[in-house]
Amino acid sequence: MRDAWDKGRARAAAAAAAAGTNRGTTAGAPPGRPAAGRRGETAATPGNDDAAWLGLLALLHENIPSLVDDFMDEVQARSLYAGLPVDHDDIRRTAPQSFATLLSSIADPSADTAAMAQRLGARRAQQGVPLDALTEAVRIDLQLVWRQLNLLASPEQVGLVASRFEHVMRVLDSYVLAVQKAFLSEQAALARDARLGTERELAHLFNAPALSEAELERVAAAMGVATHEPFELAAFSNANAAEARRIAEDALVSGRVFSYAFRDIECLFWLRDTRPDAGRGTRTLPLLGAVPGVLIPASGVSDLPRAAATGRVVLEATPGIDRLRQVPELWAPLAAHALDSAAPGTVSELLSGLGDLEDYERERVLATARAYLETGSVKSAAELVFCHRNTVINRLAVFKAHTGLDLNLPRQAALAVVLLDAPGRPRP
Repeated sequence: MRDAWDKGRARAAAAAAAAGTNRGTTAGAPPGRPAAGRRGETAATPGNDDAAWLGLLALLHENIPSLVDDFMDEVQARSLYAGLPVDHDDIRRTAPQSFATLLSSIADPSADTAAMAQRLGARRAQQGVPLDALTEAVRIDLQLVWRQLNLLASPEQVGLVASRFEHVMRVLDSYVLAVQKAFLSEQAALARDARLGTERELAHLFNAPALSEAELERVAAAMGVATHEPFELAAFSNANAAEARRIAEDALVSGRVFSYAFRDIECLFWLRDTRPDAGRGTRTLPLLGAVPGVLIPASGVSDLPRAAATGRVVLEATPGIDRLRQVPELWAPLAAHALDSAAPGTVSELLSGLGDLEDYERERVLATARAYLETGSVKSAAELVFCHRNTVINRLAVFKAHTGLDLNLPRQAALAVVLLDAPGRPRP
């Protein structure tokens, strides 16, 4: 854009010559430049406004080092980049280029600002600068440019400068938007790259037979955690995976929650809240509690594959799960699954005697047995199934007669809980 500045000087010099009889010039002063001090000396008349404007911009372009000094002072005073990996030399390198780009665009709206906006926006995104801090820094450029233009203008040029205010604002807004666009584009690319890197490391974690300490450190670094930090892992069947991911979408994007498709299940996992009063559960994603699945603790990064494998087994054993459950809540159906796996048909055989009852009577007996096992009280069971205490006692006797299980004896009652919570066992 040096041509724009040379053209500005030439046109300003011509205007000065035309106005020489009115104002004159001081011997030795370059054409188109103020004779003394910092103010422009070109007369502001309708015929030479453009020349005077370009002359001011050319003069300001030569004062860029001064603008940079003022910019550095402002950035430091406002602590815009405090605590960020943006060093003093980096700012001092990019500031002159940014000022030059702005002035070129103000002088010639067709000037290309995209390259500088792209470099600046992408660079600050890579350095982790917040977008609002970057935007404020770019707007400081405008404040300084506008202030210096008014300082350089002669009294006759004050109106000229004021008349270009909207033009300067449009140039700045266009430049700010271009920088912001480049910043957001680079930020999105970095996020994609980070996610891809994390996904690669998680695939290695969940599929390798065993990882070395160095490999575990690499996985943890990709996740932004320490290897020993405890996690909670929620496992979902494919039928519920989409709903779980929808609820966790924002947390997944922000990196607070991680996901991995482990064989035929979906796993979401996050750092466990280790505060004394936190307990275990879904404090990270409360709405996730309504999605059928199983929640499993993991002692660290290396324990996540074990937790996922456990989740898969538990989901297979508890197809009727109604919400996100912890493993201790599912002990009965898990025990029934293990019993039937070790000795197929055992569950059906132990409950087969109930088949002798009429359907309506069997449903009432099972409902009463479950109520009693839930409460341990004849009175409370009677209230749950809306009948008299003696009816409860009679139905428990019928249950014993057809299964051989006395629900007043702890061991037999425990077996009854397992049998009645067996997968596929209908509930009345």
